[in-house]
Amino acid sequence: MRVDLSLARNLLGPLDPDLRRRVELVIECPCIEHWEDAHGILLAGFTSLWNAVRQVDPTFPAVGRTTTTAGDVVKEWERVPDRETLVQAINWATH
Repeated sequence: MRVDLSLARNLLGPLDPDLRRRVELVIECPCIEHWEDAHGILLAGFTSLWNAVRQVDPTFPAVGRTTTTAGDVVKEWERVPDRETLVQAINWATH
């Protein structure tokens, strides 16, 4: 399954190279670190990567990482979407 990030747009237009790379990283290596870095990126209007994942996988957690005001993680993500789900979500958001 392919993904075309050239179709992704945030409120300022096409994703800049840094945002694209963060999304590419979570697709290449779907781990908590990369998911945390990419889940809030807007792909289409006000649709974030996390929102798009929840559209294609309604069982995906609606609550993410919980931290203290100092930034210490209290509760980690229950799970991270797999590569296939991420690609489906991006394609859903951009088409």
